Amino acid sequence: METGGIELKASDENLVYMLGFSRKASGKPTVRTEVSDGVLTVSTSAVSGGLEILLGRNYVYNIDIFIRSGGFKLFLSDQLQVENLKVMAASGGGYLSLEGSPSLKNVELSLGNGGVVLDVKAEDFKGQSNMAVSIDSGGVIVKPLKLASNVGCRIKVKVESGGLSFKPENFTVVESAKNACELKTSNYESAVNRLNILVSIGKGGALINQELADIIKQMPQAYPRMG
Repeated sequence: METGGIELKASDENLVYMLGFSRKASGKPTVRTEVSDGVLTVSTSAVSGGLEILLGRNYVYNIDIFIRSGGFKLFLSDQLQVENLKVMAASGGGYLSLEGSPSLKNVELSLGNGGVVLDVKAEDFKGQSNMAVSIDSGGVIVKPLKLASNVGCRIKVKVESGGLSFKPENFTVVESAKNACELKTSNYESAVNRLNILVSIGKGGALINQELADIIKQMPQAYPRMG
């Protein structure tokens, strides 16, 4: 996708995939398919507009997304068997939601300029899941994690220029500095199912295990209230 937005979510229908394009400008999107050794590869491209991707629950998916300028909203759960996810965006922003018991093994989100929100509300993970977020300039918000008690989690953050804020609730603080932090759950070493989150930012900031609204509430009022 050159410019525009992409949304990915599960479908209750018995399908392999469904693509929905919305566009205002000229330029017809292309879709190509290829089958090799029992693997179906679907490639699609569009100059501008929106793309909605619906995937069925009966297949295993590996997904690569490239956006030159735009955004993405990805909703993953146990209703959608996505094992590997890679998103690259030169400029834009994105939202990734994990719910239920996703089968993710590897997630890679890489942005030049922009921001990413991670919303993890998964009951469980199968084996080890690794999530890496890399941004040259911008910000990352990892919302308060809601994990099953048997899931071990580790979060490592590094900001080259800027700062970060984190909330240690449900975590043990391994490292705490202006530009770096590492958090672990107490059961991380012994857990069979683990979630590893690695955040790397060149210039910008990160909010870890907290809501943006919580930070705003802590800010001093610029002007006194009248009346």
